[in-house]
Amino acid sequence: MTSAKVRYSGLFSPISLGPVTLPHRVIMTGHNMLLGNSLEGISSRQQQYLISRARGGAAMVGFESAAVHESTHASPATIPLYSDHIISSLTETAEKVHDAGARLSMILWHGGRNISHLNGAPAFSPTSIPDIHTGAATKAITQSEIRELVKAFGSAAKRCARAG
Repeated sequence: MTSAKVRYSGLFSPISLGPVTLPHRVIMTGHNMLLGNSLEGISSRQQQYLISRARGGAAMVGFESAAVHESTHASPATIPLYSDHIISSLTETAEKVHDAGARLSMILWHGGRNISHLNGAPAFSPTSIPDIHTGAATKAITQSEIRELVKAFGSAAKRCARAG
C-alpha cells in the first residue's frame, strides 16, 4: 500500500508564500466561524478553534474576514482590525497557534455595499444605487474616503504584523 505522503507528494511538499515557508500545503483557509467578539477581541472559542486545527496538522490556519474600517463592522462577531484594542488578543492567538505548529493568516476585509449595517449607516458603494436585494441605501464613496480605506487596509496589516 502506498502511503499518503508518497501518493500525494505535492500536497506534502513545502511551499513558500513570500517570506514564509510552510512545511506542507495542508491549509485551513479563513471562513466565517461567527466565534468572534468585537468587544473582547479574539474570543477564547475562536482561539481554541484555530489552535485545534493547528494541532491537527494544518501548516497554516486562517481567520475569517476581519473589518479594516468601522464602516464595515457587520456584526458583534466581526474582528475589529481597525482598532488597536485587537492587538493583545491577536498576539496571544498568534503565539498559541505558532506553538501548536502552524502559521496564522488573516483576511483583511471591507464589505463595501455587500454588508448589513447594524449601525444604520449606509454602505460604501461605487454608486448611490440602493441594494437590489434589500433596497437599503448606499453611499457613493468619495475619493477622500477611498484614500481613507487604503490607509485603513495598511493600518490593519500593520496591526497583524505587530501581533505576529
